[in-house]
This record gives sequence, C-alpha cells and structure tokens, in this order.
Amino acid sequence: LGEKWGVDLPRIPQQPNPHIVNTNWSYTDVPIVNFNAAEAPYNADKTGTTDATEAIQNALDDCGNTLGGVVYLPEGTYRLEGNLVFKDGVTLRGDWKEPTSTDKSVAGTVLNIYSSKGEDSDVPTVESAIEIGASGGIRDLSIFYPEQDASNPVPYPYTIRARSKMQTVMNLTLVNSYKGIRYETSTGTSAVGHPNVYNVYGSPLKRGIRLNKAAAVPRIVGIDFDPAYWAESGLPASPTKAEVLNAIRSLESVALELEQSDNGILGDFKIKGYDVAIGIGMGGLSSNMKVYDFDISQCRVGVNAVNYKSQGWTFTKGIIKVDGEDAMAVKQPGDGILTFNDVAFSSTGKLVVSTAGSLSFTNCHFQEWNDENGIYMANGSLISYGNIFSKVVEPEQSLIYLDSGTDA
Repeated sequence: LGEKWGVDLPRIPQQPNPHIVNTNWSYTDVPIVNFNAAEAPYNADKTGTTDATEAIQNALDDCGNTLGGVVYLPEGTYRLEGNLVFKDGVTLRGDWKEPTSTDKSVAGTVLNIYSSKGEDSDVPTVESAIEIGASGGIRDLSIFYPEQDASNPVPYPYTIRARSKMQTVMNLTLVNSYKGIRYETSTGTSAVGHPNVYNVYGSPLKRGIRLNKAAAVPRIVGIDFDPAYWAESGLPASPTKAEVLNAIRSLESVALELEQSDNGILGDFKIKGYDVAIGIGMGGLSSNMKVYDFDISQCRVGVNAVNYKSQGWTFTKGIIKVDGEDAMAVKQPGDGILTFNDVAFSSTGKLVVSTAGSLSFTNCHFQEWNDENGIYMANGSLISYGNIFSKVVEPEQSLIYLDSGTDA
C-alpha cells in the first residue's frame, strides 16, 4: 500500500513466535528462538549480497519490545554495513561450526562487517559493529571483515561492545577483528556487572578482549587466539599464517587486556602470536584474578603486570613460552603479588623480571632463557619452593638474582 500511495508507512511490529529450530552445525543445545531474522517479514539476505543491517535490527527491536528473547540467524552470510544495537534481554544467535585443531574452516552463520572502516577510537561516538544490551548476548556465529588486509592492517572499532550487566558472549569465531570484545561502560566510571565470555576463537589483530571496571566475578573461559584461525578460515583472500602473525606482532597487540575488575576467573585458554598475551593494569587501573589451564606461545611478553590489587593474581597449571626481540615471560613493574603454581617458563630472551612487588613460585619449571639471570628481582620479596631449573648456568650467570632491595 505504501508503494501504491507513494508514502512510507510505519513498520508493523511483530509478536514473538517461540519455536525450536534445527541447526546444521551447533550441537550443544536445542535452540528455542522467538524471531527468525531471515524469514518474513524481515527477510535478511542470507547470501551476503545486500545489506542485512536493517532487517536484523528490526527483528532485534521487535524482540526487545516484547520482553526479550532470542533472534535467530540461520546458516548463511549476512552483510552488515551499519551497526546492530540490542535492547535489554535480547540474544542474537546463529548456527556455528566450532573450530578444531585440525579444521579451522568457517561455516554456518557468518556476519560480514563493513561498518566504521578506518576508525580506531575508544570514544563512545565511534560505535562497535555490535552492541549488546543488559541480560543479553551474542552466540553461535562467526564474524569476518572482508576488507581487512594483513599486509596493511585496517583500523576498526571493537567488534562487540558490552556496557551493562549480565552480558554473555559465547561460541564465536572472530576471524580477523581489528579489536574483538570490549566490556566497559561509555564513561568508564561505572561497573560492568557479571561479564561472561565462553568459547571464543579467532585472530583478532590489535586487541582480543578488553575488560575494565568489571564487578562480580567476571568469567573468561575457553579462549583460543591464534593467527591460524584467519589463515585457515577458507574465507576469501585469506592470508598465510606468517602474514597474520606479522600483522599481529606489528600492532603492539594485547590478547587479553585486564583493567579494573574484582575476583575474576580466567581459564582454559590459548594465546599465540601476540606482543603481550596478558596485560594487567597497563592503563593504570587495578584488578585481581585467578588464572588456570593456559598455554601462551610465540608472544613477546607472556604476562605484563603493571597495576593490580593487593589480592594479586594467581596462575595455576600453564605454559608461558615467549620469543622475539626483548622477549620476557613475566614482566612485573607493578607493586603487588603474583603467584605461580605448576607453570612452565621458556624464553629466547629474559625469563622473569621484577622491579617491584612480590613473586611466589611453587612446583614450577624454568626451562630455557638467554639472559644472564633466570629470575631477576630488583625489589620486593620472593618465595620459591619445589621448582626445577633446567638450564646449566655459567659462573657469571644466576638461576635467581636478588638485588639489594629484595627479601627471600
């Protein structure tokens, strides 16, 4: 009628239709969804040919206006030239092929992002491609930037932004995000409550996950960031693994950037190829976390602990293997406590360097390093119990070197 009369009629909001959908790839649950953005009246293009932003946004709005629920995107490729903003209580989910160690190819639901190309800014005026609302989330899909270039990385804002409470990101492949996931309010003055991140894979280039002012036990579990995910994605113009690695290492990249937060849990993760694997308080704000079951490799710095709370950080059962110019497995310029239990360390450069704070090592394995000292402490205190040092040192070298300001 609008076309017949030559006027734009308002869109008619839809009511939810809760139903089970059959997926081709996702297998962890039986999806019950309220809206299907690829079906009428939304009809989001599944071929990736035309912009699907408005169609998906309309489905998200209808879901949010009817007390929330799940908007489904079936298997296909969806072109996003704009940004998606979720109302509270809304989850967007697709059909996700989980990567494996032998098959990292992307299939299922794929979002192709074209918005905000060339904009690298953390201010609120530059929006993320996807902004989730309170008590909502995004899950079971892959996200790809077709215009990203490994040989000359193109800036983009964070792919996903969470600014509120109870926001979950799970079962995702961030194929080649410039920046991946950001949990932080617009002003940085109030807290983001109960952040949850589960099973996120990919090759984010400059930042993987940033967490700031996160209260009430943030959980980040099941992360795997590796140059291979873009290189082996099977998507158009995929670069080689070496090209992705060079891009990531050239950007002063940080895989996990943790600022002010309380009693966090960070576990079951793999980080490969970054300038810094875990950055703690690099922006000057403090946090405390428990870290377990981790594998850090091919990074320049494993842990850079600049600023953190008096409760400290505890690392249990992991591997930190670093390489490159100025490599350092653990760098501790901040005053506080770092505790390591059952952790193996290896470096082509320095191993552990502490200029402030306290360190504790129990049942750890110090395997290899090229600096004159295995553990160097300028100030603070050291606890070392039941550890193994594999390196045979020369007379002018030391397994542990304590400067005048330390206690052991």
